[in-house]
Amino acid sequence: MPTIIIWFLWKRRNTIRHNGAYQERKIFWEINDTIIKFVKVRFYFKVTGREWSKIVDELKSIRIHNSYKLIKWNPPKIGLLKGNTDGASKGNPGPTSIALCIRNHYGDLVVAQGNRIKDITSLEAEAMAILECLKFRTMNSISQIIVKSDS
Repeated sequence: MPTIIIWFLWKRRNTIRHNGAYQERKIFWEINDTIIKFVKVRFYFKVTGREWSKIVDELKSIRIHNSYKLIKWNPPKIGLLKGNTDGASKGNPGPTSIALCIRNHYGDLVVAQGNRIKDITSLEAEAMAILECLKFRTMNSISQIIVKSDS
């Protein structure tokens, strides 16, 4: 649940940062609504009403079995560089940002950059981030690079 709260606070911060408006009532409603939906889906029980004392009592009776998957960055082969890229758009299209980081086979950071770009869709933003990574490769006479994107 703390993750859900942090996510909505981050979302509120980004909205305000991109000149949007965000009411406090809205953030409380969104957090409350999302937690209730999460509880319904994750724990398979019907939440009746929005009384937190009842929801907490129901959650106390649940036994959670956690599982995890380790995800880690894998370095490229010796002599190669690896570029990780990402692009995001709020509103689709809307305020858009791209980012990339390029590392060598030791994991040392060669370059990292993030830019606000024109308002486009999230898919276009992903492509623009890859393009920026390839432009950096060309401008710096890098012969080969591995590009990884989450899209």
